Amino acid sequence: MSRPPSSSSEVSRKQSRTASSIRPSGPSNIALFVTNLRLLDLDRKLDWPSITPHTFSTYDAQQNQKSRIKCVEWALFRLFEIWDLETTREKLQPFFPPLEPLQSLNLRAALYRCLNEQKKDGTLGRDIVLRKTMLDECKGERFEELML
Repeated sequence: MSRPPSSSSEVSRKQSRTASSIRPSGPSNIALFVTNLRLLDLDRKLDWPSITPHTFSTYDAQQNQKSRIKCVEWALFRLFEIWDLETTREKLQPFFPPLEPLQSLNLRAALYRCLNEQKKDGTLGRDIVLRKTMLDECKGERFEELML
């Protein structure tokens, strides 16, 4: 039989422990991102790289990193293509699709600059964290928030 908490601070600690151990229900940011790509019919493009939530799994981070990067590059390029075709042609098209590692690196740098412009313009929320390394690793909670 458990005894009632002796103070309100003890109640608060127990509630915060319980609240922090509860995972939010519903789809993950990555699952929503993939769903959004499909709603935009990007999965109907001939060069669709079969993006699934599993693509972004970090269970075997090193093994899957190349695939994650390829899919992120493709998805962001296609999203910018929808958003601003002229900017995409000028700033991203020269590097897409990347045929060698240097082109991939240059594409990610160009994508970062375009995303940074979107943040400065207020298109991306001010709470979105944007770092160059996010597009090199393509993993983590902040990355998933950015993609969504």
